[in-house]
Formats: sequence, C-alpha cells, structure tokens
Amino acid sequence: MVSGAILVDLLGDRGNVIEYTCLNAEGISGGDLLVLSGANRAVSKASAADTTNAKHFVGIAASEKKPNDGSTTIGVITNCTADMAMNAGAGTVTAGTTMVISGANLIDAAPTGMTADDSGKIVGTLLDASTGTSEMVEVRVNK
Repeated sequence: MVSGAILVDLLGDRGNVIEYTCLNAEGISGGDLLVLSGANRAVSKASAADTTNAKHFVGIAASEKKPNDGSTTIGVITNCTADMAMNAGAGTVTAGTTMVISGANLIDAAPTGMTADDSGKIVGTLLDASTGTSEMVEVRVNK
C-alpha cells in the first residue's frame, strides 16, 4: 500500500505551498499528511507522539525531508486534489463527504456532530464514492 497522498492536481498558485518549520532530526516522506505541533512546526501524523497533534491538519508534504539533513523547514501543499488512503473500517462514504485525518496517512469521514475542537482535523472533500476498505480515494484539499 502507498504511504501518504499521491498528488493529482496542484490548484491555485502551484498548490499554495506554505513553509513550516520542522525538526532537523525528523524524517518526512513526500506526500505525508502533516499536522501542527508547536509554533509553526509541522510533523507527520505517523510521528506524532500524542493525539493532540492529530487535531490540526496543515497539508501535504511537498517533498521528502531526510532525518539529520540540516534542514529545519518543509514546504506544505495546501490547495490540491490528491489520492489518499481510507481507514480500513471507514465503511461506505459518498462523494461530497467532509474527510478528516484518522491515522498515519489515513483519512475517514468526519463524524456526525463534530465539535469545533475537531474541525482542525478536516483534510478536505471526498470527490469519489468509497466502499471503505483501505482503498485510495480522491480528495479536494483546501486549507
């Protein structure tokens, strides 16, 4: 299975890339779904040590960042369409559904009655219907 998002189209100004800080020691793969951790610092959900980090999706890593490469910044794509992996237990989801980050490079349908505190988890809008069995689906991301 593919890890991370596969870009389909960059929208706006070539994906409206925003630069975030990151730790020199952290490795981030291109296409990773990134969440906010601290002041303007992006981390991959896969490396997020606590569930608090999962509440603030910021976008998709524009490129790979190797651990200990001396870099402390990463470009984050915020306006695109991308294929992303559904969480295995997602069930059937229809096009137009709001999608949220639900694990390391995984998405799921937003829960009914989502609170304002959870709104930062929103990844985008589902463009395909899904049967919810760990399949790849196209999502419109616009952070």
